[in-house]
Amino acid sequence: MSDRQIVLFGGFLPRRLPSARQRITRAVVVAALLYWLGVPMALACRLLVAGPGAETVMAAAAGPDGWRFKVTQEWGRDLPPFEIRFYSSHAGQPWVFHYVDHEATLWRRASIRIEPDKDRALLFRGREIVGTFDFVTAELYLASRYNIDAEGNISPGARRER
Repeated sequence: MSDRQIVLFGGFLPRRLPSARQRITRAVVVAALLYWLGVPMALACRLLVAGPGAETVMAAAAGPDGWRFKVTQEWGRDLPPFEIRFYSSHAGQPWVFHYVDHEATLWRRASIRIEPDKDRALLFRGREIVGTFDFVTAELYLASRYNIDAEGNISPGARRER
């Protein structure tokens, strides 16, 4: 018997080991499955630990003149299950709630980019712009309701018709 064979059940069933290429292929497939299943498992663990109604801070930032911002995601009981909120606070004032979405899917990444030269903060979901917060009006303008370009500029007459 060569070193490429193993014996199962005490010598009854001799069996050849898979080739190196087959073992590598199997390892890649198993790793891909674990990665693919790992995302839902990580989400399930996060939701089991947090439970329904738990609010998670996805991003936070501080801007000029005492502006502070945060984006939160809350797991609700409806489908799609997430509510996304944007909060702003100016110079020690209480946090102000700004609606983003109440029927959202999972946000894996959120970010807030401050642009003090343009008096605004941009809200992103991954690389997609979701809204522009104007420091002057203290309002959040959502891309789903206003015509906002990829740089965060709001077009004149920007209100979208529904």
